[in-house]
Amino acid sequence: MQLSIELVCLLFAICSVKADSTKSFKNVIGPIARECMTKMDNVTEDDFQAVFNRNPLETRPAMCLLKCVYQKLGVYKDDGALKEGDDLVPIIERIYGFNDSKNAMRIQAINTCVQKANADRGEKCEEVAQFVRCVLQNY
Repeated sequence: MQLSIELVCLLFAICSVKADSTKSFKNVIGPIARECMTKMDNVTEDDFQAVFNRNPLETRPAMCLLKCVYQKLGVYKDDGALKEGDDLVPIIERIYGFNDSKNAMRIQAINTCVQKANADRGEKCEEVAQFVRCVLQNY
């Protein structure tokens, strides 16, 4: 019985963190994505909703919309590669509202995804989608 109560508490804590993360993400991403939409062709409301709701990015315009958002947030280095480690952590904290960014597993997951995206550098919009998929799968 004690284990069941502890499990319920753990699940509640996880759901609370995810809800706070989602709220922070939407507060940061929403206005920037809307601004990016005004400067892009062929971006639909469905593309915006995919980015805003952290859904899989299935269209090129949605991928490019997220790329624009990430550019405005300073996710890229001057050479076009994604920032890593301590350079990226403050941006991730801002986007997701994390308070304890020094969590080793969290930083490792982000760095692993950055390294994969930077190693496979190809078309920028698809690179961003690959990075996001990796983070969502491993975070």
